[in-house]
Amino acid sequence: MFIQTSTYGGVLSLPSFPVSTLHRHLAIPVTCKIRIFEDMAKTIRYARMLQDAGAQMLTVHGRTRDQKGPLTGLADWKYVRVLRQQLSIPIFSNGNIMSVHDVDRCIAETGVNGVMTAEGNLHNPALFEGVNPTAWSMAHEYLDLVEQYPAPISYIRGHLFKLFHHLMHLKSNAALREKLAGSHSVAEFRTVVTQLEQKYLPYHEGTLLWTGEGDNDATNNDDDTTTTSTGTENEQQPSSPHRAKLDQNLHLPPWLCQPHIRAPPEVHRQKLQEAHRLANDPTREKRQFFDAHGNEISRKRMKKMRRVQRRPKNKNRAQQRALNGGGGGAGVQAACSPDNDESDDDGEEEDEDEGQQQQQQQQENNIVRLNISLAEANGRRRRFDELCKNDAPNCTNPMGMKCEHRLCRTCCKSKCYRENRDCAGHKIRIKSRREKAIALTRAEQEAQRTIDEEQEQQKCADVEMLVPAEEPTIERS
Repeated sequence: MFIQTSTYGGVLSLPSFPVSTLHRHLAIPVTCKIRIFEDMAKTIRYARMLQDAGAQMLTVHGRTRDQKGPLTGLADWKYVRVLRQQLSIPIFSNGNIMSVHDVDRCIAETGVNGVMTAEGNLHNPALFEGVNPTAWSMAHEYLDLVEQYPAPISYIRGHLFKLFHHLMHLKSNAALREKLAGSHSVAEFRTVVTQLEQKYLPYHEGTLLWTGEGDNDATNNDDDTTTTSTGTENEQQPSSPHRAKLDQNLHLPPWLCQPHIRAPPEVHRQKLQEAHRLANDPTREKRQFFDAHGNEISRKRMKKMRRVQRRPKNKNRAQQRALNGGGGGAGVQAACSPDNDESDDDGEEEDEDEGQQQQQQQQENNIVRLNISLAEANGRRRRFDELCKNDAPNCTNPMGMKCEHRLCRTCCKSKCYRENRDCAGHKIRIKSRREKAIALTRAEQEAQRTIDEEQEQQKCADVEMLVPAEEPTIERS
């Protein structure tokens, strides 16, 4: 049984009526999945209620319904163990299953009859096999299944982001991440998967040495190591034995399917407290936002311009502008860069120089520049390039992209009302609704006519029954 109430497993906070109803009327077993309450006694009463209602198997997720997202934390197997001892029906455990070793450990600690996993299996579909395959091999296999059994594009995109979670968090894969987010067909998804395979297969086969991202290496290296920080993976061979050891700094390389370990809830709460403190600090420096030409814009305008920039046709224009060398924002960045600030006093102390550099770096971090100008964003405010084709009166609204009459919604609705038409693009169904109303009226009239005829026939029959039959006359001779 599945009841969707968007409460992350706390869906059966209902009476036992649905479970008992299904148990009485179905020939198959009824199973339930629940989350725990903070109160152990309440959890036991609730589980017993489901058992008495007819649930023949119970899956227990050892988290409360408030433990979700960044507040997920660890599942408490103690509740699962107690419920296994208190109930007589089979119990399955859910939560904290990141590898096949967790399955054995969970069964040993709780004594459950089985284990269920959700998110761990999304990141590593081969979890129960005890292996960590390459993400692209699982992605190719998944796309083969999608071609055989079609699924919505949003589902496909979500599954691929789970498989490539660790790779897509690398800064060097930002372009591929955007490409995956903008894909709308299986062929486009497979192109991204192939590019990732070609990029990381040499590291997986051992022909190239994986040393991590350039930025990460720069922070972890000592003074005696040489680093090539280019914003991408370092493809050079190590220059010292210490560099070679960096290949062992990860338990699993990011191109292998592996679980996603969230930060503890305490870390998220600390971040929220710090953000709240900074928001209420009157002395803090507010972030500034600039377009490509150096015009200061608001945060709301910045978000709008980013959405405009992400549209497919605008992304192609931005790529073409980058190839032609017309970035537009380089001059602004150079003017605000700390490297171009000239100092008149060459004899200042090193401490003061470092303090100024840190202050300038902090100011630079509070400045966000976009690759699109305010004029370009204002020029693209209309969703469509073509205008409404209504000439009487002359309409300046944007034309509907899917409109059958090449009009805006207002003009299209007026046209359909006057000429008795429909427009599938604007979902205007005046003609269909009129025909439906006429057919309904005719059906009602026909039904009423039939009722009237039946009543008339009934009246005639009643009158015939009331009129006495004439007595036969006997003639006497």
